Amino acid sequence: MFTLENPGKGRPKGSVSKTTLILRDILDTNGINLVEQILFRIPKLEPEVQVKTLIALLPYVYPKLVSHTLETKTPEQLALESLSGDALEQEVFKVLEAKHGKIIEINPANRAQKETPKETP
Repeated sequence: MFTLENPGKGRPKGSVSKTTLILRDILDTNGINLVEQILFRIPKLEPEVQVKTLIALLPYVYPKLVSHTLETKTPEQLALESLSGDALEQEVFKVLEAKHGKIIEINPANRAQKETPKETP
């Protein structure tokens, strides 16, 4: 049963209602086990009713499955994440130089940009 910790907001989620408590008490007092009754009666039902009954009971036995997305990273992505600011900047310059034939050099003191031609071997 619940206490009035959140007055005016109704019964807290997951708490048992008074009606449910009374019904459980009546069943226990009379020695009625609902699970045994269901297991005893299901084989006597028509096949179509058996299936509908089992489908209706499944959510109480097995929780609904929830879709999860797993995000994976390549070894290269992990290596880049572990680099500090300066080391990361150097890696970016290497990629730019390999791709475009020139690099953009940034002076950390004044952040002025200048182009440096790529040396040819």
